[in-house]
Amino acid sequence: MIPRLDSWGKKLGTSANTQDAPKTCLWDSHYGPSTAAFGAFRQFICGAFFPWSIERQCDDAFHGRAEGLILPTGAIAKTRSNPITASRDRAELNGSPTECIYANYVMSGELHVQQGQHDLVAKRGDLIIYESRHPVIAKEKSDGPFENLSFRIDRDQSASLEKADADLSCALISAETMIAPLAACLFYLSENLLAIPTGEAAALFNVFSSLLPVAALAIAKDYGTQPQKNSAQRSLMRELLEYIETHLSDPDLSPKSAAAELGISLRYVHKLFAEKAMTFCSYVTSKRLDHIRRDLSADALRNEPAYAVAARWGFEDPSAFNRIFKEKFGVTPGRARTIDS
Repeated sequence: MIPRLDSWGKKLGTSANTQDAPKTCLWDSHYGPSTAAFGAFRQFICGAFFPWSIERQCDDAFHGRAEGLILPTGAIAKTRSNPITASRDRAELNGSPTECIYANYVMSGELHVQQGQHDLVAKRGDLIIYESRHPVIAKEKSDGPFENLSFRIDRDQSASLEKADADLSCALISAETMIAPLAACLFYLSENLLAIPTGEAAALFNVFSSLLPVAALAIAKDYGTQPQKNSAQRSLMRELLEYIETHLSDPDLSPKSAAAELGISLRYVHKLFAEKAMTFCSYVTSKRLDHIRRDLSADALRNEPAYAVAARWGFEDPSAFNRIFKEKFGVTPGRARTIDS
């Protein structure tokens, strides 16, 4: 069950009654007052990743969405928002309950991280790693919303992190040099974080934590790279998925519009999805339904008709939406809202 969050991002429930069970949370600026959006976003980040000083980079209205999973051994969050600058000085370091490793998988835009003598830039598809022991400044850069998958891995819960201590101290793993298992794990989590059972997401978090030292060591020892063709194809697929994510609410989203945006053929769009054993339309429909189900459980939308929530995500025909929703989840939208609440 996904707990509802009010417009301030406060957790109203948990996925289970035990303290050590994974806890999911969701916040979206569309469902609360605009004046409270940045404060709620900041509260979400500090709640999942310990104290940070977070600043806006401009005075424009702040928009964003954050999906999080809090675990006994750390946290994962998928965020999409106006670019921000986040930093941790000695005060924030001293306010953290434990030491940890931070990692950011960039999905759109660039992330600039400064820690000690390191000054690294992560672009789309890259993974950047840094730690909580030293002050750090992380600055997001993007022409549009910045999107990334963030991790907090508590050191006292993972002996493998200590063994690879030097390799995990402010390092960059590029998309081209990332080992395949880690790339697959990040891709799956970035696309399905709150759509999969919390137990499965927690297991993938543990896989990520185990793979991180291996991947960092591979970079440190300069173990070769993936073939150039595969790297270019992965990069193109990421661009395609990013385009879809930013246009999910557009009822005119189609393989043709995606092909035109990326400057590739319609046939190649279909080929990229066929290699993932899916179609463009089935992927888009599934992602829209996942967003709708999560939004139906949000406290701010308790009185919003299900068809209105569906319309925001590109479903124009209420009857078709009800049928497709039930085919995927086995219950009607109204029943799902009752269950998830």
